[in-house]
Amino acid sequence: MHDTDLDNPVLDQAGACVDVLGRPAFDEQLFTLLQKELGIEQCMVFAYRDGERMDCLLYANPRLPETARHLADRYVRGQFRNDPNYPRVQALLAGDAATARPEPMPAEAMPAAYREAFFARPALVDKLSVRFAGDGVGYYVNLYRGREAGVFTDSEVARVSTLAPLLASLIRRHHSLRDERGRAARDETHLAVLSPREHELCRLLLQGHTLKSAAAEATMSPATADTLRRRAYRKLAVRSRAELARRYHGVGR
Repeated sequence: MHDTDLDNPVLDQAGACVDVLGRPAFDEQLFTLLQKELGIEQCMVFAYRDGERMDCLLYANPRLPETARHLADRYVRGQFRNDPNYPRVQALLAGDAATARPEPMPAEAMPAAYREAFFARPALVDKLSVRFAGDGVGYYVNLYRGREAGVFTDSEVARVSTLAPLLASLIRRHHSLRDERGRAARDETHLAVLSPREHELCRLLLQGHTLKSAAAEATMSPATADTLRRRAYRKLAVRSRAELARRYHGVGR
């Protein structure tokens, strides 16, 4: 087996990440995988969206947790524009077909103030970045090494190259599930204005039932189902099942 192959310990760690996809525990499992495989000291994952919106999805530094939180906050509040990689991150939304692969960041490429704030003060000496696109979002993963571990070696960069597609798949799937669950929870809150029977009927319609089959499934007459549908649509301010599905598609799953 080559040292860049995915071996059993990596697959075990990846399996632990899969077990918690879409849940808060995913961040800790992902960092554990990266720390064990690459000896990183800090990890930050950002999501870039239209409108120059940068969000921090994960910051982790067991040695300096508050420093990591502070740096992540500064970064998303505007310092990301000083990141030499920023144009590359922007390109993800413009159709850049970049594959997930590690990109070293030479210190001389950074503005002096940026290098001081994000590397010198937290005593970080090297960084590898991985960029990849999602659904309307550009993901930007940053892996940092401190003075004790030192800079990434060529073999470690190759190891990141092997891991990068797996990381991209895990991160995409985790945040897709998390967003779906968040939308479903919000939709359920909105549907709370309905009576139990109205709610039941709407759930059946969202699952793909026609009004007739929904009435049969809910053991009500078609006339009752039609009345409940009209009341529910009025409360939700929708005019058709298509509009209901667009706004509350996560509820029927």
